[in-house]
Amino acid sequence: MHTGDLLTELLMQCGVTHVFGVPGAQTSALFDGILKRQPAIRHIVMRDECNTTFAADAFARLTHQVGVCDVTVGPGCAKLPSGLMEAYYSSVPLLCIISELPQAWRHLYERGAALQAMEQDRLVAQFCKWVALLQAPGQLPILLASLLRRAVSGRPGPVALIVPQDVFDNPVDGSAEDKGIEAKLGRFPLSRSAPDPADVERAVPLLLEAKFPVLVAGGGVHLASATAEVHEISELLSMPVVTTFSGRGAIEDTHPLSLGVLGNIGVGGARAAVEAADLLLLVGFKSGQNSTFTWKLPRPEQLLIHLDLDPAEIGKVFPTQVGLVGDAKLGLRALLEAVKSALDQSSAGPSQNNERLKAMARWRSAWESETEESLHSSTVPIKPQRVMQELNQLTNDDDIVCCDASYVTGWGMLFYQIRRAGKVILAPRGSAGLGFGIPAAIGAACARPGSRIIALCGDHGVSYSLSELTTAAYYGLNIKVIVFNNQGSRWIDHYHRLTFQGTGEPFRWGNTDFSKIGQGFGCLGIRVEQPQDISATLRQALTLDGPAVIDVVVSGEETPIAAYRKALDETRASRT
Repeated sequence: MHTGDLLTELLMQCGVTHVFGVPGAQTSALFDGILKRQPAIRHIVMRDECNTTFAADAFARLTHQVGVCDVTVGPGCAKLPSGLMEAYYSSVPLLCIISELPQAWRHLYERGAALQAMEQDRLVAQFCKWVALLQAPGQLPILLASLLRRAVSGRPGPVALIVPQDVFDNPVDGSAEDKGIEAKLGRFPLSRSAPDPADVERAVPLLLEAKFPVLVAGGGVHLASATAEVHEISELLSMPVVTTFSGRGAIEDTHPLSLGVLGNIGVGGARAAVEAADLLLLVGFKSGQNSTFTWKLPRPEQLLIHLDLDPAEIGKVFPTQVGLVGDAKLGLRALLEAVKSALDQSSAGPSQNNERLKAMARWRSAWESETEESLHSSTVPIKPQRVMQELNQLTNDDDIVCCDASYVTGWGMLFYQIRRAGKVILAPRGSAGLGFGIPAAIGAACARPGSRIIALCGDHGVSYSLSELTTAAYYGLNIKVIVFNNQGSRWIDHYHRLTFQGTGEPFRWGNTDFSKIGQGFGCLGIRVEQPQDISATLRQALTLDGPAVIDVVVSGEETPIAAYRKALDETRASRT
């Protein structure tokens, strides 16, 4: 048994079923170890090292298992920061296994005298909770357990294990073989903590006395699997629920208390509710730029109760009346029990329920009226909203959507219908880096092999990871890539026009037919240019058991950013 065998055995003991990697000579021992133990554990061979992190990230978000990826030394490691940044900022636990040159060559690293040498630990450390170097095979059980414990404890995040080639390839003595690892270290959260009961008691009267409380659900709701608690407390208090991008799915869209996404890319009713609120209950919420309108909401006079696993998040940006440090599930459960107890002791219930419900109904109706035309538009080029409308007619509760960065995140988050609470739609909101869509779909397909995985990509973002179409085809993954092809980087195009009164021309390019590229990689490929063809094409792709690329030529004038949409409309009106 060599160290690659031992590492594989330990990973299996803590429940790892998939490892996403790009091979190199220095990681061959791990590939050998996994190969000998298939199908109990599978190595999904990717085409680009950055994409291994995105795939492992999506796998972790959907399974609550640590996502595992591996890359080779030097150039392989250099591709990691983008994906590690996404996972670190989104609080997703990853184990990144990085090979290293033989230890005896360490003195020859300067200027690459030893080929591919670099200070790998320094490169990845800023986006990892811990980086550890394995110096001998016998250290592996304890070192791996320590890494995994850090990844899944407290606020989750990535860790990195660096393994020199001579250690990877070396035989393992019997004492190391006999050591195991705790199975629970492969899942998150490892443990849960509840807020201080005294803080919970301070929060209860604020909730009960509020005339218009609103719950803002962030990504921490999903990390803690707290959707049931979101439902219960919102219904108990007739409290509207809005979400961040990462919190999307905390409540289903059909629920009367659901008002959708809050933010610069968001639903008008969600903003109206937060602006009307006298109290906000923030749950698993990191006060991000989009959901706070660049930190303009909440306002200073609004009362805040902030529940978060990380005490550093509470009061980080906005003054907070009550901070609740704890897991979202246990924290909401504690609030629920305390509120119920207080209501049992009082004859008065939560105030102004009917008024709240009426306001929510108005806001929902206003959003439907605002979006009705675009969702059913027959204009050419096709409006992205029409694509989403047609997709909603053909998808079901088990389908998973992976959005790439930029405008397609907006189209997906605003218009994909969440029919059941849970992690149904994913997007790279930690770093908002392009290229997430296809590799995330690969990770999602491994996490949910019985589901259809739909990747929403722009023509810019999809170009970062087109090579992974061959990965999807090779493994027969049921991935449908919908390319919103607006022939440019339209977010930047619009920014140029609105900020500098420019033309946007530098950010537009040729009309690539991505359906033909998909065919070249072995996928079904279809191009759509007319709105009446969307439904039949999507139906054909969705009924196929295998990968497909649907290239939809969409308008470059549409934007999911409300302020941009208004400004562009005013600019066009002024020219007529």
